[in-house]
Amino acid sequence: MRSNTRPQKTIIVFVKNSGIGQLGIFFRCSKQIPRQCIPLLLTCLLILLEACSGFPTVESHDNLTDYLELADSPGLSAAPTLSPATPLPIPSVSPAASLLVFPGGIYKHHQGLFELPIPEGWNLVKANEGEVEFRNNGKGISFHVLITCTGLELDQASFRRFVEAQEVNLFSAYANYVETGRQYNQEGNTALVEKYLTFNSKDHQVVSLYRQSEESNLNLNIWSNSALSKENIDEFISFFDKIHLFAAKISAQPVYQWIYEFQSKSGQYSGLVPLQWVREQSSTKNVDVERFVSPDLRAAVQLTRYDDGNKISIGDASYMTLILLRDEYDPDLTIVENLPQPGGGELLVWTASEGNISGATLFEIKDSTLIILTWVCPTDKANIYQDLLQQIFESIQPNEYLINSS
Repeated sequence: MRSNTRPQKTIIVFVKNSGIGQLGIFFRCSKQIPRQCIPLLLTCLLILLEACSGFPTVESHDNLTDYLELADSPGLSAAPTLSPATPLPIPSVSPAASLLVFPGGIYKHHQGLFELPIPEGWNLVKANEGEVEFRNNGKGISFHVLITCTGLELDQASFRRFVEAQEVNLFSAYANYVETGRQYNQEGNTALVEKYLTFNSKDHQVVSLYRQSEESNLNLNIWSNSALSKENIDEFISFFDKIHLFAAKISAQPVYQWIYEFQSKSGQYSGLVPLQWVREQSSTKNVDVERFVSPDLRAAVQLTRYDDGNKISIGDASYMTLILLRDEYDPDLTIVENLPQPGGGELLVWTASEGNISGATLFEIKDSTLIILTWVCPTDKANIYQDLLQQIFESIQPNEYLINSS
């Protein structure tokens, strides 16, 4: 995983290898943006209409959730997962073999986020910010704990999106991945997902448990190179219930701190986005869209690439961007601030829906390609999302070689 940087912009990102795939943590950053007006060029209207033919059309919305619910419409779809027809044929653990015996020791996370009973024969192999991993070398099994602060409590539908996004973004790219079962409890705040995959040339069964308590989200991933029996899984469910979270400590953590690197559909752009955000993609003749949406549908980052083969002036790009923003969010959208970019392009700060929605949009021109990058969230939730959105926004960078050779 990597992070490129734009000229005169800074992203502070700590990246580490989790041992089961690469994850990272965002740290906060800030940016100042001066004021400038947007030029309007009416001659580009016909071009814009063609460019926007593949976008969801929105006249006006009272809140951002109404807009983001359009993600369920036919124009956009979640990134596909990889699923062979049958699970891997790996040997089974004996149902009679108990994997978890607790002699009485307690592990307390160094940040004070959680504590758990230490199973006999299990060794601590990793303890980082928001995570811990234990391994039983004799059984070929490990468990990995992840803590995520969502900033707000998720409703049932949002919790499901949280789980489904992490399953897709963290696991589905592994070779021979297949999900074999998924369950949610009646209250909609606990989930169990079972799958098989190949990691480091070894076949594994992975069982993932999720639990939400207010804005605290606990995830336990059990990795086994032998198939677990129902009794073994029940043992881990009981153990999962024994993990105690300290909500006040977790609520002080950065929201959605677990990240992964994405590559755009064209391969020309990459960036760092939250593990539990839903990825959506859409394409028409001249337009490619990549969108990353928080599970509660309150915040989003969208990358739009438009290219009809014709050169675009900065005035045309400015007008097209403004019309697109007003078409998607609010006809009365107001540009508040503007920052000209080195080499062309502008960074716009705007409000919509009578100030209830806030956003920022960067547009740039690469030969005949117009790139539009936008983040958006409710104004009254900006204190929760804005730092994270700015970090995602700034992490999305061009893969210069691919752009220059296309």
